[in-house]
Amino acid sequence: DLKSASGSLSFLAFLASLTVLPNRASFLQHVSRAALASRSHASHVAVLYVDSDNFKTVNDRLGHAAGDDVLIETARRIRALLRESDVVARLGGDEFAVLLAPIRGADDATRIAAEIAAALREPVRSTRFGSIDSSASVGVAVFPGHGASVEELLLAADAAMYRAKTLQPGTYWMFDPALDAQTSTCPV
Repeated sequence: DLKSASGSLSFLAFLASLTVLPNRASFLQHVSRAALASRSHASHVAVLYVDSDNFKTVNDRLGHAAGDDVLIETARRIRALLRESDVVARLGGDEFAVLLAPIRGADDATRIAAEIAAALREPVRSTRFGSIDSSASVGVAVFPGHGASVEELLLAADAAMYRAKTLQPGTYWMFDPALDAQTSTCPV
């Protein structure tokens, strides 16, 4: 029983309970492995940082149960757009991250980012709360060009997401070192 319980706890330690997606620790492990593999196969890896544009408003107006519906549907919609080899994780709160690995180049990443942004602009249909308006901004960073480490890559994707949120919420932005470096501590 102790071995079974230990295995269950280890499994749960790497999952975000509400969405049953990998959590931040698990995601970082996936990105590390993918980056290492991309170096040896001369391929690319992309990280997409996804952040809700109006999650606080949904929670304040309709309550946390409505926010939970939005998070669950966000996870489902993102997962539906990805390949088996890709990973979507819930980093915390209303923040998600996507690992696209392997990809041929930045065009693959921006195509998926555009699809995710479009899917998340559609209202969430909740049996308890009706139609809930929601959207998310998506930041894109590609390894190795936008960061030499997992942390730098995630910071670059986060900076790009903030650029998208600032310019036009509900869209995506590809990290641009000339524009986004000042909002990121990523030395790229």
